[in-house]
Amino acid sequence: MRENSPSKDGSVWAPYWPTIGSLVEQIVEAAGDVRANRSDLYDAVTPLVGWAWQTHGLPMRADKVITVKLIERFVHTVLADLTPATRATWRSTLYRVMEQVNPVEAPAKRRTIPKSDRSQPYTREEVAALHAWGISHQAASRRFNATILLVLGLGAGLATQDLLPVCSDHVTVEEDHSLITVSGVRPRIVPVLPEWHHVLHDLRHDKSWPEDGRWLFCRNRSGCDTKQVSDFVHRIRAGLDIRPARMRATWLQTHLRLGTPPVELLRISGLRNFAALDDIDLDPDLTGATE
Repeated sequence: MRENSPSKDGSVWAPYWPTIGSLVEQIVEAAGDVRANRSDLYDAVTPLVGWAWQTHGLPMRADKVITVKLIERFVHTVLADLTPATRATWRSTLYRVMEQVNPVEAPAKRRTIPKSDRSQPYTREEVAALHAWGISHQAASRRFNATILLVLGLGAGLATQDLLPVCSDHVTVEEDHSLITVSGVRPRIVPVLPEWHHVLHDLRHDKSWPEDGRWLFCRNRSGCDTKQVSDFVHRIRAGLDIRPARMRATWLQTHLRLGTPPVELLRISGLRNFAALDDIDLDPDLTGATE
């Protein structure tokens, strides 16, 4: 086992290393000519292999995992909450790996990742499915983390970079309302939507609620890395498109449909201008409600 393999650093994939580790190391070794350091190769290849195994049940073979179809799906789903520039970097690394490991599959020309893309709000049925997913887990910690992710995303509209630093003492839960204090580059206080307040109220009185000063989502992580959300989601084989970007779009849509004044919505969302609201779809069949 290599010293810089994910099983050495507490990666979320460490528990699965006995299953995926051999193939990851085989791929990284075969991609030796790629101009990237070994750690970056592990960072890119490990989650792709783990996701392909967990989500698609693929055999542990490089020609089955390192393919255009899998790389594109991985980049546009698992990495959906990263910036286009970051996704392009990951994608470029994985394509260069493919050129070394599975050259028959490598295309002559790659499609570009657009500089910006629109995240479609969830429908009412999709929100209901997400809520059912959140409460369906038998393990208390997993159930708590899944549900609090939905509260922070659908209930408070927090992007990945905003929800990761939220600690238990950043949340105020009263009988009839809840507030979340957001730090970072867009500090603000966000009221939780009424339909998610009761969910947060129940969580606040659950024995899984972290002690003051502990992170609310996945309390035992070692830092705030945007990949931690997608890693958590794809460990569970949900079969759903679970993305904070879509949760935030749903939250924005809900506020617009409720008639929240645009100036107030800018304040609680952390957006800097009204143009950011122009692309939000107000289709009446779409909603962020849980009921």
